[in-house]
Amino acid sequence: MGETKKMHGPIYSRQKWETLDGILELLRDSHWHPVKEIEEAILLPEEKLVDILCFFSDFNLINYVDGKSRVKIMPPGLSVLRLPTEK
Repeated sequence: MGETKKMHGPIYSRQKWETLDGILELLRDSHWHPVKEIEEAILLPEEKLVDILCFFSDFNLINYVDGKSRVKIMPPGLSVLRLPTEK
């Protein structure tokens, strides 16, 4: 039997977290941002970005209504950005 390499799992997971953090970082200034701006900066397909934005909105981290073309961070989202990170 071949050996299973698990090297790519943690790297892939870390990239996912960095993408989520990156979206909130783009919104840190508390201004409205076009969804297209985030899509271009994060390099995610629109359907995946919409899923993430809906998730963030469900937890009141951002102000986003599906079908609208802009998004803004909310105070709970700013609190997430201030959480300590592992090095």
